[in-house]
Amino acid sequence: WQFRRHRYMGAIAAIRSRVLDGTGVGVLPEYFIHADLTTGSLVRVFPDVVPIPDTFRLVWQLGHPRAAELQALGEVLRSIPLQ
Repeated sequence: WQFRRHRYMGAIAAIRSRVLDGTGVGVLPEYFIHADLTTGSLVRVFPDVVPIPDTFRLVWQLGHPRAAELQALGEVLRSIPLQ
C-alpha cells in the first residue's frame, strides 16, 4: 500500500484519537477499542485475521537499583489479562 506519509506515535490513546479523527488507520489492542468497535466508531480493516495475543512489556535499565521490585511488579502484571 502507498501512503502519503507515516506518523509514528507512542501512546495508544494518541493513535486512537487520530484514527477516530479520520486521519488514518492504526494498530490498536482490542481491549482498548472494544467500545469503539461495539458502537461502530471504528471497524476492523482485516476482520478475518486473528491477531496474536498481547502481553505487558516491562523494561528497565540493566543494573537498575530496584530491579528486584520491578521483577515483582512484572509478576503481578503477568497475572492481569489484557481484555
